[in-house]
Amino acid sequence: MNDIEGTVRAGLHDMADDVGWSPLDAGEVVSRHRRARRARAGVVAVVAAVVTVVSVPTVAGSLGAAPTRPGGDVATPGGPVPDATAQREATAQRDEAVEVVGDLTEAEMVQALAEFAADRDRQRADAVVLGECLTAAGWQVTVHRNGVEWQGTALSSAAYEASMTTCRAAQPARPPLSEVALRVVYADYLAAHTCMVAKGFAPAEPLDEAAFIASGGAGWYPETGIPEERAAAASRQCPTRAR
Repeated sequence: MNDIEGTVRAGLHDMADDVGWSPLDAGEVVSRHRRARRARAGVVAVVAAVVTVVSVPTVAGSLGAAPTRPGGDVATPGGPVPDATAQREATAQRDEAVEVVGDLTEAEMVQALAEFAADRDRQRADAVVLGECLTAAGWQVTVHRNGVEWQGTALSSAAYEASMTTCRAAQPARPPLSEVALRVVYADYLAAHTCMVAKGFAPAEPLDEAAFIASGGAGWYPETGIPEERAAAASRQCPTRAR
């Protein structure tokens, strides 16, 4: 195993905690990106592996973490296998993203993976601080890996949002992602957008890549344009993994 492949495997393992289900395991991912490198000029070994991490929720039971099924149940050896349709959709979504970022070098893809890992760590730390701030303001919240959850009423929502705004304003801004990382995010978002269109959600047209990068990754999201009551369903069916 070379250093690049080892880095990718480590990244997949580190990201396993954030993943809800696993249509492909790491061994299959590594095999796929090796075949892609041999078959396509300009597509390097790590592209398929990294884009799989950031564009579709996949984890590696073979890396030591038990794969999980939708809903969070641990998939025991010999238990139900992932739905074949879900596997095909996950593969198609990954391949769409590979087309977009296929011109990145190995070093650039490893750089992006490292940035995502650091950004995820900061996001988790920020969630803890945010939860402490909201608790101090009198709200009962549950802190998750990437944020906080509050179960309240519509009558209290305005006051809660005001506290949330105050607490967020007190947090330091996370460092922006590099252009290389934003290109991977864009590929991830574009793949999710394509999935949403295929499922009939009718999201708004995406920004072009240059405009997306200029916005720092905040100018467009795959679910932009989808009514709020359907946006959550679109995101569940066509998830993103980069941010």
